[in-house]
Amino acid sequence: MVYESPLMLRAAWKSQAAEQWKSILQFYSERNGSDTYSIKLDKNIHRVVTLLCSQPKMGQRTTRKGIRRFVVGNYALF
Repeated sequence: MVYESPLMLRAAWKSQAAEQWKSILQFYSERNGSDTYSIKLDKNIHRVVTLLCSQPKMGQRTTRKGIRRFVVGNYALF
């Protein structure tokens, strides 16, 4: 998954992160017997990632140069 902003910044999911995210969404769908929560959670994460592309200084600085941490509910985006 790749996101772009009008500022031409991009965010891309590493393949391992994308697989883990799909597993998380599938877990909630199976546990709840419905895709409603998974869809809502996925849309929220996508909204935040798009926002981060347009506001790259949001989130906490990390010890790694150019990497920031942003918490969304129970999940952290780097």
